Amino acid sequence: MWVRTTCCYCRKTLNFLNPDGEEPTAGGISICTECHEISLFAEDGSLRRPTGEEREELLANPDVHSALVALALTPDPLAAIALWRMSQPFEN
Repeated sequence: MWVRTTCCYCRKTLNFLNPDGEEPTAGGISICTECHEISLFAEDGSLRRPTGEEREELLANPDVHSALVALALTPDPLAAIALWRMSQPFEN
């Protein structure tokens, strides 16, 4: 699912793509493809900066870390998603 929003750090207009195809929900994670900052979706669908505690938890999350690495390796969001998916454990 594609959702248009604005990065709360660099103000870039983002076309958010949820790899699972679902609409973003409050507390959902977004990583800006321009500045690579982590944001969370607010109740109204806008992005907000995580609190210090939330940020620490997010940076310790292996999925978030893998996504940041994928974005660092390619500026193309779809290629980054493909790289991120390849880093995920295989599930039966």
